Amino acid sequence: MPTEPLGTLEAGKEYIFTTPLDHGFSYKLCNATHPDYDAKIEVGREFVEKAVRKARLELMGSNDLLLKVKELKSDLWLSIDAADKIVGCFTIGIASYPGGIGVFVESLAGEFDFPSLTSTIEDFYRKLNYTFVEIQGRRGWEKIMVPLGYKFANITLIKRLR
Repeated sequence: MPTEPLGTLEAGKEYIFTTPLDHGFSYKLCNATHPDYDAKIEVGREFVEKAVRKARLELMGSNDLLLKVKELKSDLWLSIDAADKIVGCFTIGIASYPGGIGVFVESLAGEFDFPSLTSTIEDFYRKLNYTFVEIQGRRGWEKIMVPLGYKFANITLIKRLR
């Protein structure tokens, strides 16, 4: 993580956490106290909407996910390329079970280097004492994530009652 000048206020930082450019991308956790936070949410909107469409989410839409970010119930991360352009976005929420508290990847769309991204996310949340990362996705995600140490756990079935 780059060092900040002495005396930089937390509210003044645009990002809470920033990785160096690895494989052409930097992963940045947006600072909710920064004045441009709402603008970052709007920049991420197109990626969250794309993630919702591709995942065919039934119970939560992009507005719901972005509201969780605005209410500080989820973290907003951006993927930024070497030209300093935002090329991806993902949201991370809390997953709390009797067996432990971890994080849940709620939405993810755009450009990423998955080995670098997953190790960054795992290390960041491990240091905050979370015990697992949970990802729901289409069957194709298994091909990407199994080599990174993830295992297939289940299939989610949904039926609306109203």
